[in-house]
Amino acid sequence: MKMKNGEIVEHLNRLDAFQVREREFRAQHGENLLRGRVKIGYAIEKNKYELRRQLEPYNKTLEALVKEYRDTEAEQDAIKAEQELAQKEGRAERGVSIIMREGMNREEYLRKLNELQELEIEVEGIHTVNISEFDGLNLDSSELRPFLFMLEE
Repeated sequence: MKMKNGEIVEHLNRLDAFQVREREFRAQHGENLLRGRVKIGYAIEKNKYELRRQLEPYNKTLEALVKEYRDTEAEQDAIKAEQELAQKEGRAERGVSIIMREGMNREEYLRKLNELQELEIEVEGIHTVNISEFDGLNLDSSELRPFLFMLEE
């Protein structure tokens, strides 16, 4: 199955978010959201593993891009300063913009980042589950979204 790097990141983040939702549901209701659907649970774990494995070259390239273009030390200082100011003023923290290294162009960095996210690769090892495995589960459409790439009919 072909996927763009950005899609792989999105799928992984959605699966992670679903598992957070699962833990919250279990804590609140005392039962599992998936109600023992072993095939779905297995597919989630297997696919998270495969997606992470597929993202290794992406993550290394992203790390190199960040090192080349961004002043992460200055960013951390700015984040810390914003946290302290927000606490002092009794307000929520505001986001801190990325800080570029001296002589580096933000637009060029963002263009390269977008190029990296748009690279399409062949993703192997995705474990699929039949859509019928979800029958009887009380999930809305947004809770099903993380699974769309791994459903078979």
